[in-house]
Amino acid sequence: MALPRWRRYHAKGLVDVNSHRIGAHFITFVLRRREHLLSTINRDEVTLLEMGKAFERSLCATMLRHAAASVDCHVVMPDHVHLILQIGENSTIGLERLVGEIKGASARRMNELWRTTGPIWRRGYHRGLLASAEQFERARRYIANNPSKWATKYSATDTGFMRAPFRAPAPQQPTRAAPPTRE
Repeated sequence: MALPRWRRYHAKGLVDVNSHRIGAHFITFVLRRREHLLSTINRDEVTLLEMGKAFERSLCATMLRHAAASVDCHVVMPDHVHLILQIGENSTIGLERLVGEIKGASARRMNELWRTTGPIWRRGYHRGLLASAEQFERARRYIANNPSKWATKYSATDTGFMRAPFRAPAPQQPTRAAPPTRE
């Protein structure tokens, strides 16, 4: 059975292609290794680290290039970002491409800061279409309250609060069996 032309398959299932374009979208994307490199949270207050500042600068630069799209609100958590993107009717860019530009520009800036190369973000992103005013306000409250939820979930004494960067375990030397002894 042929699908209507306004429906296509997306990586996460069947979606309405038009929903990717116009309206408000709740977006979340995550650092590749879930390292706490973007910000710190102390008593509900977010303090951006250098990587988080680099992300915000690239977000602003990307949004300046697209006048018909805007960021309503956002929060930079230690290992992920939440934002509400609004895409207007006369926008020349779709949601997937806009998110790709935001992630790509920020990854380039962060790699320059670290003097490294390679991916910074996990592939893909989580998207929720905010179809009603109630959903829009719920997403705003979630973004505003996320740092306090984080602060209660992780404390400064918790070992998971500032995870060390991922390091592969050192290879172990093969052990040899002791030679047989002659008696």
